[in-house]
Amino acid sequence: MTRRSSQANIIDSSTDAGWGIIPPVCNDNDNRHWSAFYATPLGYVEMEARKWLRAKPDTWLTFIWQERVYMRHFDRFYSRSYAARLATEFARDVVQGRVTP
Repeated sequence: MTRRSSQANIIDSSTDAGWGIIPPVCNDNDNRHWSAFYATPLGYVEMEARKWLRAKPDTWLTFIWQERVYMRHFDRFYSRSYAARLATEFARDVVQGRVTP
């Protein structure tokens, strides 16, 4: 027997998507690792930052546009609020063609 979507109970909902914070990657209390999704006017950017014990810190941004994944790496640890600014700039750069695939 096949199931049809018309037989399912469907519940649609919507919320404001400004910040979609994901809990820290590890359970330390000094904010050395974090990850989040940020809603830019052009789409969502996944952000992640880590402070390593014996290596350089880094921050990663990932943006999907027209079926391609774009990534930008910084060799610094940025806060969530500053990374959000960088995410908006990164998404704009990708959409305007300033980032080559």
